[in-house]
Amino acid sequence: MNLGARIALVVGLAAAAGLFAYSWFGPQSGGKRAALEAELTRLREENRALAEENRLLDLQIRALRGNRVYQEQVVRDVLGLVRPGEWVFYLQPDPPDAGPPAQDP
Repeated sequence: MNLGARIALVVGLAAAAGLFAYSWFGPQSGGKRAALEAELTRLREENRALAEENRLLDLQIRALRGNRVYQEQVVRDVLGLVRPGEWVFYLQPDPPDAGPPAQDP
């Protein structure tokens, strides 16, 4: 490698190192770092919540596989199954309150 190529290589590496240092330690790097740390905290919390949800779903799966009473309860709730001789009551929610009833004159 000749002297001109070596000088160009050294200058290029120095420029790359300077650009890298500026991007990490420059005036705008603090805000980027804070934003990334906030996102990391949010993602960790989301992962914790998802792990808890997975744990609860795993418990539900185990119960469905091994607990016949729970299986029947879930099937009856989801599919609306009724045993012969059982009574079904459909309850209607109260209509939203539209004010006092109208008075007849």
